[in-house]
Amino acid sequence: MDMGPHRDLIGELCKAVRKLGLKFGFTNHEIENFQFINPPAEMLSKMKAEHADLFDPKWEDFYHVADRSDEACKNFLIDWYKRNVELINKYKPDILWFDNGIDQRYLDP
Repeated sequence: MDMGPHRDLIGELCKAVRKLGLKFGFTNHEIENFQFINPPAEMLSKMKAEHADLFDPKWEDFYHVADRSDEACKNFLIDWYKRNVELINKYKPDILWFDNGIDQRYLDP
């Protein structure tokens, strides 16, 4: 709510859906974000040399590409988990949908 419309859009939608007697659910596609941008090594080297925004620290939270270390992955997964727990606790959805498998199967475990 600190950004955008300054409203709880998910909460408003949840109330409206349930008021109609329907089930409420949501999707979360963030699990793919840590490793979604996965260019070939040659392109990655070129992008680094040209200082592409993938390697600009101000975009780190958006791309998650510059640091693919185990520690960065652990931090990403902890954040992903906390965001989902918040959504579950706050909105108590009837159904959840998570994507994984569009690209690498790195995070399956």
